[in-house]
Amino acid sequence: MRSGGLLALEVVPASPWLDGLLLAELAGELGDAGLDRLLAIYESDLVKRLGLLAMHLSSGDGAATRRVLHAMAGASASAGAAGLAALCRSCMVLATIGAETLGEIETAALGTLAALGARRRAVFGAAL
Repeated sequence: MRSGGLLALEVVPASPWLDGLLLAELAGELGDAGLDRLLAIYESDLVKRLGLLAMHLSSGDGAATRRVLHAMAGASASAGAAGLAALCRSCMVLATIGAETLGEIETAALGTLAALGARRRAVFGAAL
């Protein structure tokens, strides 16, 4: 394991879901272990928010749906998950989402989680 943030750019393949430059910057500031802790919290939070999003969408609670989308967009942008952040912001602007859009968000979230997992394995090895 190396610290300094460059490892993310050197060994982790590019992903349409992640902002590699932001992740490298965060790793430089927090160290790889600090970034790993941050991303683990983000991943756990993302799974919970996906559940809330589905629940609020199925109940027709537009205000709660927008709040969850807003929280997901902010957390995703801060964690380097630029693709998911952009999708959530787009849905907030549209103000309504349906099952198809929820599917797109879930696909983006799963892609983000997979890309983050690949990054963590590349940085920390199979120990995860």
